[in-house]
Amino acid sequence: MPNNNNGARCGTCKFYIANPQDLRQGFCRKAPPQVFMVPQAGPAGQMQINFVWQWPPTREEQWCGEWRSRLVQ
Repeated sequence: MPNNNNGARCGTCKFYIANPQDLRQGFCRKAPPQVFMVPQAGPAGQMQINFVWQWPPTREEQWCGEWRSRLVQ
């Protein structure tokens, strides 16, 4: 399927913040942080769910319909 985003992608969006440890990944700050459920092994080996609040993770080459240019204020 062709990519019809006309060059708009997360890496060029004003809402995208790059991750300093991996510049190809980052976070979308278009909306407030969201709650994610993260499964982890508990102290006795049982599975438990932790809740993490963060902005949605994304990669620089992804895109959505909310893109806004960094160049336009």
